[in-house]
Amino acid sequence: MVSAYYKPASIYGGPVRSVSALCEGLMQSNAQVTVLTTNANGAEALTVPTQQPVNVDGVPVYYYPRLASRLAGSYFYSPRLRQACRENIRKQDVVYICGTWTYAMLAGATAALEAGIPFVVSPRGSFMTWSMRQKRLKKRVYLALLERRLMNGAAAIHCTSSLEQQQLGTWGFRPPSVVLPNGLDLTPFGRLPERGKLRRALSVPADGTLSLFVGRLHQEKRLDLMIEAFAMVARIMLNAHLLIVGPEGDGSGKKAQKQVHELGLSQRVHFAGLLTGMDLLQAYADTDLQVLLSHRESFAMVVAEAMAADLPVLVTEQVGLAAEVAKAGAGFCVAADKEKIAGAWVEMLLSPELRQEMGRKGGNLARRQFASEVVAAQMFKFLSSLPASKR
Repeated sequence: MVSAYYKPASIYGGPVRSVSALCEGLMQSNAQVTVLTTNANGAEALTVPTQQPVNVDGVPVYYYPRLASRLAGSYFYSPRLRQACRENIRKQDVVYICGTWTYAMLAGATAALEAGIPFVVSPRGSFMTWSMRQKRLKKRVYLALLERRLMNGAAAIHCTSSLEQQQLGTWGFRPPSVVLPNGLDLTPFGRLPERGKLRRALSVPADGTLSLFVGRLHQEKRLDLMIEAFAMVARIMLNAHLLIVGPEGDGSGKKAQKQVHELGLSQRVHFAGLLTGMDLLQAYADTDLQVLLSHRESFAMVVAEAMAADLPVLVTEQVGLAAEVAKAGAGFCVAADKEKIAGAWVEMLLSPELRQEMGRKGGNLARRQFASEVVAAQMFKFLSSLPASKR
């Protein structure tokens, strides 16, 4: 496994949780997994030993220093990671590369091609329509000069949803693509904390509702649209509250706080920052539904987590799991229109029975399709089917 970042770098959101869950699941499926990554943790560095194996929940992980300049940092530039790829990849049967447009992709794919080892690329949404509109010229140039050649050298491309596979197809890469969902360790969701602690801290009335957003506070999450829709909800439901959980991404969090203040919702919309572990589980236990209205999500790990916690979800059509949510009846999938969002939101909040039924169906879906052991078994079978190395 080659990735630009790895657990415990939770600042990078869903991919950190899903990739580590995949590695742990593969280990439990009797695969031998080695992770090569950087010590990146946003603008900071993880406080972990580097250039030596670190046991991270049963997985041997090698962290390599990322150079700290602004340009090098966003590219995850790490010469020592590239050296490690050249030394270690030739010993492997298959390489799995998480993410594109990073130095980790360049280092891992180049080393695999040189050694004749088959590799799989998991773009994690980077070739979805909205993503490719961002920094458009830079991406087109990089794609033409380098990234397309690396992508076309892969044995396969791993998509985490049918929506991602559909949008990836417009770029004409040669390798076949396969859809396998992200896996999730369901154990923590089987013993959620007692409901109430967070609600009391936020002064949510006993008869009030608390909706939840979880994710990096970035423009792709459409926080402005969510707050506009919630303002409409709040005028109808006087005891409705919204909890926004996640670290600042690109300044969108500050803009959202200003928007909340201007709308007079400061007592109804709460910003919690980054929550992990038991604090995040408490948020799932204390909320009534989850909202995610992103421009794009290749999968949406937080939606899978919400369903594992038996929470109903409200998502837009651009969220990777939208089709699964709609098919299972685990929530509502709506167009990115504030009136339609607000209407669905109010309908869910007005009916505890509807939320309970949606939550039950979502929980069943999560346990049936997204359990880490289920996904790991599928991935193990897929990786084992790849052509043998050319070494």
